[in-house]
Amino acid sequence: MPTPPREFPQCLDCHRWLKNLAARRRGYGPVCWKRHAALEHLPPDDPRRLQALPTLPLFEVTDEAS
Repeated sequence: MPTPPREFPQCLDCHRWLKNLAARRRGYGPVCWKRHAALEHLPPDDPRRLQALPTLPLFEVTDEAS
């Protein structure tokens, strides 16, 4: 009997509650997934992963007031 895919109720990065099925299966919300996916091509032990994390934006600023 195959095991069902694991689902995460909260983001593995920021710990916010995940609202849709795709995000729960990934383990990351849409904002954290963009940051995570940007570093995915690097091997786990590459020091550039840690160097790049603080420089990636947490969110995009838009001017919706105008």
